[in-house]
Amino acid sequence: MFTARIEPRAVDKISIPQTNPPQEHCFKYIVQSNERLKQENDCLKQMTNYATVRNIETQNKIKTLEDYNNGLIELIKIQKEANDFQQQKIEVMESQITLLNRQVTDGPLQPTQPKDYDKSEFSKALALACSIKIDKVKSEVADEDKFCELE
Repeated sequence: MFTARIEPRAVDKISIPQTNPPQEHCFKYIVQSNERLKQENDCLKQMTNYATVRNIETQNKIKTLEDYNNGLIELIKIQKEANDFQQQKIEVMESQITLLNRQVTDGPLQPTQPKDYDKSEFSKALALACSIKIDKVKSEVADEDKFCELE
């Protein structure tokens, strides 16, 4: 009798040589991707550093402007006080002028000495007002110089 022996399929026995090109290709792709990501990371670091520097510069400018603003507020307060003081002096001078005008129109109702005393008071008030005006002008010039120096 004839018995046929069944052998495993020939296809199963064919061995396909396994080469590494797919693995090498994956490795190269991973290396290239890694390099590209490193470059992107470096660019992002530079952008972050630049943004940080700009932020610091902006904060410094803001601080400087806030300092200018606070200085201007203080100058305005001082100017207001000076203006209030000058207004008081103007009122005093106006009342003294009124008194002098009354004396001139009404004639000497008082002895000569008090009249001279009023004139000397008026002279003192006028001198004080002039000195205040001079000081004001000097302080304005000095403030402008300081403001220009800060810029």
